[in-house]
Amino acid sequence: MHILYICSGNLSRSPLAECITRQMLSEAGETDITVSSAGTYDLQGEPYDPKMAEVAARHGYHLSGHAQQMTDEMLRNADYIIVMEDCHYVKVQKELPYSRWDRLFLMNKIAWRETTGIDDPLGGSDAQYERIFSQIEACCSRIIQVIIFTRHIKEEQNDAKDPLPGHPF
Repeated sequence: MHILYICSGNLSRSPLAECITRQMLSEAGETDITVSSAGTYDLQGEPYDPKMAEVAARHGYHLSGHAQQMTDEMLRNADYIIVMEDCHYVKVQKELPYSRWDRLFLMNKIAWRETTGIDDPLGGSDAQYERIFSQIEACCSRIIQVIIFTRHIKEEQNDAKDPLPGHPF
């Protein structure tokens, strides 16, 4: 299973969500879920926002790397495509075949059933960065719970269809 986080430039929000989710999954012993991030803009190779990296470090996360732009291949390979704002949702929806729209989620919507986006902190105050960090961290924790629960339900449904797994009758 693969989670893809998307924001505008892949400089702050989506790489932070990737970093947090990856660490939380590792700490939970979940090894079969992979995570990546990308931006809707072409800022390929730009370093992640150093201010967000500082905030992440204060909370025990190591955020480092460079931006990458969203590609069709990334969208095809993702089981969950989680975007930060409505504008990202619209952009991804235009690139994604209709048959795969069920994989596309607004971050606050999948986490809390809210329709608000996660603001871009770039150029903001320290307090704004901390607020965005806290929102993303809480969402990532909840998203992991939702995905693991959903996977568990699907496994139970599959087991119910095959009451005697491996039995020839």
